[in-house]
Amino acid sequence: DELSYQEMEAHIDESDYILIYGFGDISPEMKSQLVKISVILECKIVSYGEYRKWADVNTIYDPTTFLSYFRNARYVVTNTYHGTIFSIIYKKNFVCYGQAKNKVRDLVESLKLTEQFISPNESILDKLKQTPDYENANKILEKRKYASINYLLKSIEGWFRMKIINRIKQIINIALKSYRVLLLLKNPKFENERISAELVRNVHSI
Repeated sequence: DELSYQEMEAHIDESDYILIYGFGDISPEMKSQLVKISVILECKIVSYGEYRKWADVNTIYDPTTFLSYFRNARYVVTNTYHGTIFSIIYKKNFVCYGQAKNKVRDLVESLKLTEQFISPNESILDKLKQTPDYENANKILEKRKYASINYLLKSIEGWFRMKIINRIKQIINIALKSYRVLLLLKNPKFENERISAELVRNVHSI
């Protein structure tokens, strides 16, 4: 939930831009499209964490501003796992060109947002104008969240059950040994050396 991140967001002056958050080079085709899109949409390009000479603004990676740049962006272009996650958290219109990465692909596919994947020959503008189906994605997330919580609760329940069972076994064991001590004390041959030694062993084991 984006509200849970508000306290961690630092103030930034930038707003209403296309955020580029990706590692490695962007293909010439994509770069050309992005530069044209920024003119069409009257929206500057901000490259976060990596210098790109064709961007209007380049900013270094800073954990204190990372969330803010996602919140203030109009659109996001990313090929990273975290870039995709925060695009989804902040409900941004975004495109992802990181489908070759297993974590990214699994995340997007699991939320049924594969329409946000982009290849060099596709229209980035059309994709960015296409609002992701966050209503359905949130339903999937809620189901997965409840499934995770239920799994955790069952694990905790099983752990407590084992602790209780082990404790009951200890109590029963102590009770049996205590009962045996009482029997030995009542034995008329208590003075017998063997019985006395057994009594000592039982008392020390309680």
